[in-house]
Amino acid sequence: MKKLMSKIYLTMALATVPIFGEDLNKKLSNQTGAFANGAGLQAVRLGQVVANVIMAFLSILGLVFIGLIVYAGYLWMTARGNKDRVEKAQDILKSAIWGIIITLSAYSIAYFVLNYAFTGTAPTPEGGSYPQ
Repeated sequence: MKKLMSKIYLTMALATVPIFGEDLNKKLSNQTGAFANGAGLQAVRLGQVVANVIMAFLSILGLVFIGLIVYAGYLWMTARGNKDRVEKAQDILKSAIWGIIITLSAYSIAYFVLNYAFTGTAPTPEGGSYPQ
């Protein structure tokens, strides 16, 4: 564990390159860019990674609620007139629908805010952006 922590501290120290001078900063930047190009990667900002994680989480959450809707439908269809199971299925269905509504609204708000944060313009319904 100590070795891992020392590697993390070393990486953090090397990330604070302006302390060591402009020349070392340029060399490390060039090496990082060359490594990324050689590996077929593109430079990505931390904010974009966070945005992708948020959108992926909300997408998975939406799939969970769709699964709950299917499960509630299965319970209702197999209730065979049992009022307790029908009520349980209805409660799950109501909760899942509310969850879908909240998740879709959170997804749309996150999409709008993150798109505006990274591009600086609001998206239009046609897929373009409003002029500044």
